[in-house]
Amino acid sequence: MEPFEAFLETLDEYLILNDLNVTGFARRANLFPQTVSSWRKGNSYPALASLIKIADLFNCSLDYLLGRAAEEAYFPSLEKPTFFKRLNALISKSGFTCCQISQTCKLNNANFSSWKEKTVPKPETLVKLADFFNVSLDYLIGRSDSV
Repeated sequence: MEPFEAFLETLDEYLILNDLNVTGFARRANLFPQTVSSWRKGNSYPALASLIKIADLFNCSLDYLLGRAAEEAYFPSLEKPTFFKRLNALISKSGFTCCQISQTCKLNNANFSSWKEKTVPKPETLVKLADFFNVSLDYLIGRSDSV
């Protein structure tokens, strides 16, 4: 199942279990109802910040939210390293160059420079990087220390 499809399935399950409509859920997650409706219609994909809000609300990992893990368990990072710090450590450990990673993951090599400036990739890109390094999304963005 694609991550976005899994996200929608998890979201719908949460709405049903908690007897919530889109407006009630959006209020709980501190999101705009129109944004949530747009996701459910397949018109847009949630940004990372929105996915983190939802994972925090559900008390689950991003990997669970996106159908990449069967377990909901989430253990917050004590240090809260930045995405770029984690990425640099993974690159160093892997022995691959940014160019090699870009080619393998079908990413623009210039992205690595923009990430130094504290920009964060789109969730789709994070999934590719997490797959490449064989780590959890939460680990990659510094939300958890669990690989």
